[in-house]
Amino acid sequence: MTMADLDQATIARWPSPRQATLLDPRDMERWGWYMALDEEAELDIAIEAAVEKIGASKDPDDWVFFDADHRFDWNTDGRSGKATDARYRTGFNRKKDIRVMVVDSLYSPQFQNAQQNLNTALPDLQRCSDIAYLQYYGAIMDKNIWSNEFQIPSPDANGRYPLRVAVPPLQYIIFPGIADTGDTIAVPIIKRIYQEAIGMNVDDFTAAGVKDATAWPGKIFVTLSDSKGLAFMGTEHAKAVTFFLAQHKELFTPSGAQYEVKSVQVWAFHGGWNAMLEIGQVQSASDVNDEIV
Repeated sequence: MTMADLDQATIARWPSPRQATLLDPRDMERWGWYMALDEEAELDIAIEAAVEKIGASKDPDDWVFFDADHRFDWNTDGRSGKATDARYRTGFNRKKDIRVMVVDSLYSPQFQNAQQNLNTALPDLQRCSDIAYLQYYGAIMDKNIWSNEFQIPSPDANGRYPLRVAVPPLQYIIFPGIADTGDTIAVPIIKRIYQEAIGMNVDDFTAAGVKDATAWPGKIFVTLSDSKGLAFMGTEHAKAVTFFLAQHKELFTPSGAQYEVKSVQVWAFHGGWNAMLEIGQVQSASDVNDEIV
C-alpha cells in the first residue's frame, strides 16, 4: 500500500473534503468570528528545540500569531446562531524559508456547542482548516487580511486560481500542549506510542519528572506506513491537517498538486505532549512504481 493509498484511507473515515469556498476574510465577521493579530507572542518553550531542529527561526520578530474567536451571534444567509466561544490560535514563521504553522488552540464551534449545551445552529465557516488557510495566506503573502482590498480571486471556468494567489504549501505543522479536552483520543494514542517505543508506563510521568528519553529530540518518530502513525491520523488534530491540505489543493503551488502527512514526531515537555507533522507532496503512481522496481 502506498502513502497516497493510506492518505485516502484516512480521508475516507470522514465526509469527502470539498474544495474550500469561504475564501473571503469578511466571511469571518459574517459568521460571528472575531479576528486578532498578535505580533509580540513568543514561541512555547516546549517547541523551541523542534523549531530550531527543522531550521526555522525562533526569533519572536519572525513569527505572527492569529486568534480567531467565535464570540458573536450571527444571522447570515437566512440562518442564525449563537456565539460558541470557539477558538483557533495559529502562528506562522514569516521568514518563509521553512514554512511552518503552530496550532496553539483547537476548540471548534461543534465542540463548544456540545460542551456548553448551547443547542445552537453552527456557522458555515467553522472548520479550523478554512480559517487557518486564510491566516496562512495572509502571513505568507504579507497581506493584511482585514483590508477591504483583500480577497482571494475566484477560480476560472476550469476551477484553477490565478497563479498570483497560489501559495507554497506548509512543510511542518506543530501542535504544542496537546490536551484531552477537545480531542479525547490524541493523548492516549501518544502515550501508547511512547510506551511501545521506550517500554515505560508514561502514566507514571509527572510535570516535574518527565524522563529524558521522552523529551525532544527523543527518537519517537513514526510514518504513515506504521500502525502508530495511522492511529495518530485518526485524531482531531490530524483530521484538521488532512482537511487543510485536501480542501485547498487548488490554492497551493503547483496548482492541483496533492499534499499529505509524511511522518509524525511526538515528544514530551514537563508532562505535556507535543506533535510535529511533516508535509510532503503525494507521489504519483509512476513514482511509486519506479521505487518498487
